[in-house]
Amino acid sequence: MENRLMRRIVPALLLAMLWMAPACSDKNDDTPTSGPDEAVEKWMADYMTSHYLWNEAMERVTPDYSLGYEAFLARLLRDIAAQNDINHDDGHWENGVRKYFYSNVERRSLSEAKLSRGTHQMTVGTGVSYLFYGSVNNDGKAPYYLQVRAVSPHAPAGRAGLVRGDYILRINGAPIAEWDKAADLLRDSKSTLTVSVAKSLRGATVDLRFAAASYADDPVWASKVLTASDGTQVGYVCYDAFNYYYDEALIAAFADLRSRQVKELILDLRYNGGGHVVSSAVLATLVGGNALQGGVFARTSYNASRTAAGERIDRYCIGTADYGNGSYAPIAAALSSALGLNRVYILCTGSTASASELVINGLRGLDVEVRLIGTKTNGKNVGMEPRTRTFDGYEYEFSPITFYSANARGFRDYGDGFAPQVAVDEASVPTYDWGDERDAFLAAALAWIGQGVKPDGRSAAQTRAVGEMHPVPAPARPLDGMIRLPEYE
Repeated sequence: MENRLMRRIVPALLLAMLWMAPACSDKNDDTPTSGPDEAVEKWMADYMTSHYLWNEAMERVTPDYSLGYEAFLARLLRDIAAQNDINHDDGHWENGVRKYFYSNVERRSLSEAKLSRGTHQMTVGTGVSYLFYGSVNNDGKAPYYLQVRAVSPHAPAGRAGLVRGDYILRINGAPIAEWDKAADLLRDSKSTLTVSVAKSLRGATVDLRFAAASYADDPVWASKVLTASDGTQVGYVCYDAFNYYYDEALIAAFADLRSRQVKELILDLRYNGGGHVVSSAVLATLVGGNALQGGVFARTSYNASRTAAGERIDRYCIGTADYGNGSYAPIAAALSSALGLNRVYILCTGSTASASELVINGLRGLDVEVRLIGTKTNGKNVGMEPRTRTFDGYEYEFSPITFYSANARGFRDYGDGFAPQVAVDEASVPTYDWGDERDAFLAAALAWIGQGVKPDGRSAAQTRAVGEMHPVPAPARPLDGMIRLPEYE
C-alpha cells in the first residue's frame, strides 16, 4: 500500500520544486502536453471546478496534465494560492509558512482498497502511529530508541503487548541505527518483527513479535472512571478517530459512564486527527444531552456556485438525526446514553485536528465550557467530501477542501488552532499508557477538577522526561479530516 504521506511530506517536496516555476495562471498559455495520469487529473480538475471551496480561482489556472497525479494537484493548489492566498485555509501553517495542504489524493490497488479506506471498518498496518525518538546515550548519535506515543490496542502491535510509553531499543536483534527507517518498519512491516521493548530506557527488555495485517480498529481505545482528589467521579475516554462504523461502541462507552454516575468528563483527543462529521455530532450529543437537544452544533457552507444553485446546507443539531442533506440515526440514539454536562476537559496537541476541533468549536457555541489541556490544536476549520473512482486497476480517493464549518454563533475562524488554558509539552514529560493518572495531561485535568482551581501545567508534571526526545513525522491517516460522505445520507 502506498504510504499516506501526501498531505505532509510529498506536497512540501513538490512545492519546493515547483515554486520557482512560472505560475500557470494565463488561460491563453499553450495547453500542456498530456501525461499517463491525464484521465485521473481531468476527473480531479472537474471536481475542483464544481466543488472546491475556492472554485472561482480554477478559472484562472491552466491545469498541467503532463505531470503525475500528485504533482498535478500540488501545482494546482500552488497556482490557486498564488492568487492573493485565496485558499489560505486549505493547509496547516506554522510561523507564517504553509507546511502542507489539506486537499489530498490517494491511490490504492483494488485489493488494498477493500481493506484500507478510512470509510471502511477495516484498516491495514501494525497499529503503531505516533512515535518519538531519542539517542540512547543522549548525544544525538546512534544507537537510537523509539518511544511509543500511540498504538491501537486492537492492532497486531497492540495485541502483541506494545503499549503507549514503551521504549523500543532493538528490532530483529539489532540496535536502531536509523530512527526514521526503523519507524517506517514498525508501522508497515509485512514481515514479522521481533521488537525488544522496555518500560524504562535502562530497564529490562522483553521481545514482542508482530507484523502488519488487516484489523478492525475501534477508536475507543480506553474508557474508565477515575476519582478526583475531592471524591468526584470522573469519566475518561481516549478516542482516536471519528469513524462512524464504531459509533455504537462510542455510545456504549458513554452508557457505561452514565450508569456509573460520573460528574465530569475528560476526553483524550491528543492524536485524533478527525473523521466523519456525523460522529462528531454523536460525541457532542453524548456530552451535552437533553438540555442541548435541537441546539445547532455545526453548519456547513459551500462555494458560491453551489449556494447559488440552491444546494442545502448541512445543519447538525444535538440529538437530531436529520441534518439537511441526510439523516443519521445514531445522533438521536446518543441521547439515551448522554452525560448531560455543561463542562468538558479535552486533552489536545497539534495533532488534534478537524472533527476534533469541530467538537471544541461546536460545544463552545452552545455555551458548554471546554477546558483544553496540552498544546495548541492543528487549526483545521474546513472539511471535505471525498470522491473515489477507478482508473487502470487503481482506486483513487480525491479529497479537496469543499466546505467551512461554523458553530451556532457563526464562529469558524480558528485556522490558527485553539490554545490550551493549561499548557503541557508532551516532549518534556514522561509518557504513560492511556488513563494512567501519572500522565501529565491527565494529572492536570484531575487536579483542576479536584481542587477547583486551574493548575500550572509545569506543576502537573512531577517528573521530567529522560533525555531529549523528538517527534517522528507521522503519516496522514485515512480518517484525518472533517469528512462528509454520501454513505450515510
